[in-house]
Amino acid sequence: MAIIDDVTALLGFPEEKPNRTLDVIIRLTTNRLKTLLDVEEVPTELEYIVTEVSIVRYNRSEERFSRTAE
Repeated sequence: MAIIDDVTALLGFPEEKPNRTLDVIIRLTTNRLKTLLDVEEVPTELEYIVTEVSIVRYNRSEERFSRTAE
C-alpha cells in the first residue's frame, strides 16, 4: 500500500478524491526525510514516519485554515 493510501485511509478521505494539499505535504515530508537520511529512497521500514508526520502536518494546516475562516 502506498503512503498516500495509508494517509487518506487514516484521515477518512474517499480514495477516489485527490487532495492536492496532502500530495504536497507527503512529497515535502518524503524529501525532507531522504535528505536527513542521505538516501535516494525512504526505506520501507521508515515509511511510517512519512505517514505520521504527514497526518500531523495536514491536521495542523486544516486547523489553521479553519481558525482564519471564522
